[in-house]
Amino acid sequence: MIQHLFDNSEFLQSVFDAVPSFLLIVDSDVRIHHLNAASLSLLETEKGRILFKRCGEVLHCIHASEAPGGCGHAPACRDCVIRNSVTRVFRGGIVHRETTKMLLVTGGRSDEKYFSVTAAPFHYLGELFALLVLEDVTKEKELEEALERRVAERTAELADANEELEAEVAERQKAEGSLARLNRLYSLLSKVNEAIIRIKTPEELYRKVCRIVVEDGGFKMAWIGLLDKATRVVQPVAQWGDTGYLGAIRIVAADVPEGQGPTGRAVFEGSHFICGDIEHDPCMLLWRDKAMANGLRSLAAFPFCNGEAVIGAFTIYSESPEFFSDEETDLLFSLAEDISFAISSMAREKRRQEAEDALKESEERYRSLFNHSLDGILLSSPNGKILAANPEACRILGRTEEEILKAGRSGFLDMSDPEIKRFLEDRARLGKASGEIKCIRKDGERFPCELSSALFRDKNDNIRASTIFRDITEKRRLESIAEALNMMDNIGYVFSGIRHELGNPLNTTKFNLEILKRQYKTVPAEKIGEYIDRAQDGVARIEFLLKSLKSFNLFEEVKPHCVGLQAFLGNFLAMAEADFLVKGIKIKSCLGPGVESAYMDERAFSHALLNVLSNAADALAGAPEPVITVRASRRGDMVSVTVEDNGPGMTGEQMRDLFKPFHTTKPKGTGLGLVIVKKMMSKMKGSIEIRSEKGKGTVIGLYLPAGPPNNQPAD
Repeated sequence: MIQHLFDNSEFLQSVFDAVPSFLLIVDSDVRIHHLNAASLSLLETEKGRILFKRCGEVLHCIHASEAPGGCGHAPACRDCVIRNSVTRVFRGGIVHRETTKMLLVTGGRSDEKYFSVTAAPFHYLGELFALLVLEDVTKEKELEEALERRVAERTAELADANEELEAEVAERQKAEGSLARLNRLYSLLSKVNEAIIRIKTPEELYRKVCRIVVEDGGFKMAWIGLLDKATRVVQPVAQWGDTGYLGAIRIVAADVPEGQGPTGRAVFEGSHFICGDIEHDPCMLLWRDKAMANGLRSLAAFPFCNGEAVIGAFTIYSESPEFFSDEETDLLFSLAEDISFAISSMAREKRRQEAEDALKESEERYRSLFNHSLDGILLSSPNGKILAANPEACRILGRTEEEILKAGRSGFLDMSDPEIKRFLEDRARLGKASGEIKCIRKDGERFPCELSSALFRDKNDNIRASTIFRDITEKRRLESIAEALNMMDNIGYVFSGIRHELGNPLNTTKFNLEILKRQYKTVPAEKIGEYIDRAQDGVARIEFLLKSLKSFNLFEEVKPHCVGLQAFLGNFLAMAEADFLVKGIKIKSCLGPGVESAYMDERAFSHALLNVLSNAADALAGAPEPVITVRASRRGDMVSVTVEDNGPGMTGEQMRDLFKPFHTTKPKGTGLGLVIVKKMMSKMKGSIEIRSEKGKGTVIGLYLPAGPPNNQPAD
């Protein structure tokens, strides 16, 4: 029963599976009731073969086969950290990151594995379970053991060397001083290696090493400096035996005078350098006086690394000249190598921890966004199966998350809405889609929603879809009110414009006919012809206005389809260029990447583009070098075709009146051209934008929905 409930909680499972550690939910007998994907990868078997078996059995613990009863019945099971951790949880305790070694049998051979065990109580449907978190720390343990072996090997080497030196002391009394120093170095190395194993942060390790070198090694001073990559300065981060010397000097890892000393060269060249006599060594000329004043007579500088990169230097000073023999130098060089090894290990652990923390933070941000979004959010499969719904989605649809998951996509989307087919086809083809689709509440009410959806792959490489939607019922109501008010304003403005535009030529015609009626018997014939010409001009003006009004309704029904934009613009501009050259206007064109096709009605868009070009040509009248530039580029899901002229531009007041019907600054204009263009672009689900500045020309952009890439036909 518990397993069935877990399997139906697919969203919980997805979060559970996202954890990179091995998660197991077990009962008091350490039988597995649930586990995550990381655990399956460890066990390398099917989930059905694992459930309700004990941990030792599915992990192939070598002790699980020692007793007839299996896991839990072998003598070694009494000391099993996993089993004892579960027992402590059921007694009210919590176990945090205890390390255990297990012998696992795989393919007929046994492998040693180290696990970090964390256990905590887990209540589900009134029952108590233990949540086990197993982290495979074998590699970390192997690194630790390798370090311990290195310490042991080093200690053994030091012991061997010590024996050789002791034998040599018996033979050569003159080497007593050298042997004493080497003995101190052996002790120093041992203590440093102990510190490396115990200390977990570089800063603490730096301080500890410097202190050991001075107090246990008998040196005058030791310091560690890190390289500032920006300034190339070797900046002290830890020191011991402070004499005031470091505060008075500057060392640079570069081919400059401040970089010619041992420390600067060690960092710059990646090799160790010895100065046996600070007083007489030319490389110490810049620092000699300050060093001598602080009692420093010789030094050794060793680079240390993080991985392959030199990050700083370890510098040791003695109060005696020629202090550093070859044997001491070799041992100190080995010490610098050990520090490098430790720093690299710490850096790897820090990166691992940062990655783990970043994953946790990312999951928390996603969970917070999902739960507190003001829009509805759905996670689904492309076939319409809903995997998760956030609280706002439940509120909008009037359903619980369980009801939404059970109903699926067809349970709350109005599948009779013709827009749904286009929406799903666009998402399948382009990987994302947006639009307005009707949804259905639990009570059957249908309401408009704005939807945007995108496809992605989860960590298991499954295709998933995220959908964000919002109820726009109130928005549509307010838009309807605004549209109605705007329509009434526009009707009054249009009627006023029609009355004015038709009234002027009509009154002129009437006036000329009236004069002609009264005076045709006395007026000369040529004067009569003049009155008739004026009357005919008025009639022609009326005819022109009526034709413009007819153009306004010419494309009431457009039929957009996928059109190759390069071929369309090539043909269109080829026809237009000749006419514009007659006017002395040069047309340039530039087709950018990603604009292979667009959705349009070719007749309607040709009409709109020609209108825009004609306006640009009118604006260029009298310009010294008139040029019109036509550009096409991709803007997200839209394609823009811009027409730019180098004319005089427009004022802000002129820009405000551009789309007012019958408003024009041209002597013979009607004021309907841009109104018609705006209407046609809207019919094709596009738009028009105009940018202009007085004295800097005008740019008019026509925007259309982009077609599929490479001129592939739409589905």
